[in-house]
Amino acid sequence: MKLIKVSEKTKDSFQEALQKDKPVLVLFYASWCPHCHHFQPTWSKLCSKYSKSRKLQPAQIEYSDLTHVPKKYQKIAGFPTVQMIKGGKIVAEYNGNRTEEDVEAFVGKYI
Repeated sequence: MKLIKVSEKTKDSFQEALQKDKPVLVLFYASWCPHCHHFQPTWSKLCSKYSKSRKLQPAQIEYSDLTHVPKKYQKIAGFPTVQMIKGGKIVAEYNGNRTEEDVEAFVGKYI
């Protein structure tokens, strides 16, 4: 599935994806965050890989666009934050190494 970059224009598509039974892998990031910049190449590779899959919907939300996200998904302690959401519920938050292999292992538990 194509990456959803949450904004004013795409907020409805994102909210629809959250309610489906298909898992949604969400990256919450901030453009000013050096850790987010470091993680971006890995995230891009993962999005390329999973955008060809029908098993997972990737999405990303920039800090300034959090207002377009339901409040229950806005409780972010730091950036970058990666969450797995399924059926409208946060089922897990990724806390491991930010390598492609480690994030793939996390995703593998839910697809």
